Order: sequence, then structure tokens, then C-alpha cells
Amino acid sequence: MECTSNLFFINVERTSNLFFINLERTSNWFYINLKRTSNWFLFSLERTSNWFSNNLERTSNWFSINLERTPNWFYINLKRALIKLVLDQSGTHIKLVLHQSGAHIKLVLYQSGEHIKSVLYQYKAQIKLVLHQCGAHIKLVLHQSGAHIKLVIHQSEAHIKLVLHKSEANNKLVLHQSGAHIKLVLHQSGAHIKLILDQSGAHITLVLHRSGAHIKLVLHQSGAHIKLVLYQSEAHIKVVLYQSEAHIKLVLYQSGALIKLVLHQSGAHIKLVLHKSGAHIKLVLHQSGAHIKLVLD
Repeated sequence: MECTSNLFFINVERTSNLFFINLERTSNWFYINLKRTSNWFLFSLERTSNWFSNNLERTSNWFSINLERTPNWFYINLKRALIKLVLDQSGTHIKLVLHQSGAHIKLVLYQSGEHIKSVLYQYKAQIKLVLHQCGAHIKLVLHQSGAHIKLVIHQSEAHIKLVLHKSEANNKLVLHQSGAHIKLVLHQSGAHIKLILDQSGAHITLVLHRSGAHIKLVLHQSGAHIKLVLYQSEAHIKVVLYQSEAHIKLVLYQSGALIKLVLHQSGAHIKLVLHKSGAHIKLVLHQSGAHIKLVLD
């Protein structure tokens, strides 16, 4: 499904037992790529200009956080101007290297009991990193000029929480591997983004709010039901896919113009209804009955 001008470009693909969803929006909107791998998820969130870009990265004077899941440990790459953080695990040893010129750095390491604690202070910006290898707990707290960044990772409970605060902007990422629940909430200047993934119930909900625009994506893998609803300033887009019943329904509303597409694979029925600016265009195709009807008003 592709719609130009002020609407969205949505690509929904169905693979073996999982879904691959690619939601793209040009101009001043978002590019969200959601992939499902073996047991974990791979998120890529890109935003141009003054937003975030690729794996929650922030350009200019902010931080660049790259969180990558490895077999037994985590690799965290934190970039802040001249700050370099390297975590390397060779056996049971963890090496932490920090580079910063003209800044006060305080580092505390506890190797006994497999506990590592790192506290960093730079001017008025506070960077706190707590690693618990035995309890598989990783907590990262970054403070810069009243902005709060909090990252909590529980390897045992498989819980990941990321909270970013900058000028009343709230970014929250929660990952539950045991409960198979993923929630992503981003707030910036009244814009709300909420992403909920339930792997156990095979339920995926994506809600995007920006200046009154609402985007909701619901995926049901167990029932083979995919529902996509996009709202942008009175524009309504609804996509319903039933794989078990082989039913595909696509409804597009743009500024009072109605576009309706119904596909029945089992009944071999295809119906297309188009309404645009008072002009009525109706196209009905029946493949089983070999009936084709075209009406133009």
C-alpha cells in the first residue's frame, strides 16, 4: 500500500511465522523499522533534524547509545563528545576504558563477587553506570543540564528500561523477555509514541501521537489477524489481514475521500471502491463469477 502527498507508505510482509514491518514516513515524520530475530528484537528508530536517529542515537551535544545483545553479555557504546566507553569481556574479566579531556572522571570497580560499579562525573553532567554480573543487572544513568537518561537492564528477568528526559521530553523503553512485553514511549513537545509488543499473546500495538495525529498498529499472530490503523489529522487508514480466513481488507480515508479495497482469496472476490472530491468511482471485480463492473460519476 502506497499513498503519496501527506499520507504514509506502509509495507507489511509476512515471513515464516514472524512478521516484518517496515513503516516509513518522509518529510518531518518517523522511520521505524521493526524486525524480529531468534529470541530478541532489533529496533531501529530513525528521526532526522532534531530527533533521534538509528538505535536511539542523538547527534550534536547529546549522547549516542548503541545497545547490542550478545550471547552472554551486553556491549554498550556510549559516545559523548570526547567520552569513550568500552566494555570488553574476556572470560570473567571486564575492562572499562573511559577517555575525556578536561573533565573529572571518578571510576569505581568491584571485581570481587563479580560486581562492577562505575560512576562518572563531568562538570554538572552526571554519568552513572552500575553493572551487576552475578545478578545480571545493568543500570545506566546519565544527567546533563537537568536532562535525565536512565537505562536499566535485567538479564535474569530479561527487563530493559530506558528513560530519557530532555526539556519535558520523556523516552521510555521497556523490554520483558520472560513476559514477552515490549513498551516504547517517546514524549517530545506533546508528541507521544507508544509501542507495545506481546510475544506470548502474539499481540503488537504501535501508537504514534504527534500534534493530534494518531497512528495505531495491531498485529495478532496467533489468530493470524493484522490490523493497521493510521490517523493523521482526520485521515483514517485501516488495514485488516486475515491469513487463516484469507481475507484482506484495506480502507483508506484521506480528507473526506474514501478508498476501499476488499480482497477475498477464498471466495475469489475483489472489490474496489474509490471516492474522491464528490466524484464517485466504483469498480467491482468478481473472479469466480467472471463479473466486472465499472461505474464512473
